[in-house]
Amino acid sequence: MQSLSVQCAGTERRERENIVATPNRRTHVLNRLKSIDGHLRGVIRMVEDDAYCIDVIQQLQAVQGAVGRVASVLLEDHLQTCVTHAIQGNDSDERARVIGELLRLFDAGARTTSDEVSPVA
Repeated sequence: MQSLSVQCAGTERRERENIVATPNRRTHVLNRLKSIDGHLRGVIRMVEDDAYCIDVIQQLQAVQGAVGRVASVLLEDHLQTCVTHAIQGNDSDERARVIGELLRLFDAGARTTSDEVSPVA
């Protein structure tokens, strides 16, 4: 297995194995994000061209789903690497930090999904 040095947010560089930074996984994530970027540009063109609202909404839902799938891949990799390392390690401060980080992430996600967009007059 290839060991790569990666930076988990807020931590020092460490040697880890089986991480998202492996070339294949990184390439997969980047390709998905580039595809999403192209899809979103298409949605922008639809709005500029006054496309039917339902068609735009359906395309936006597709973009949201794709973004969610990429986020899930990144979260899975983070849980399997940075979080697992912190939980299994002897550094209680690092363990508390990664747990707090995850709690804040999910708290922010819960608030984002419940926020409503105000209609424009």
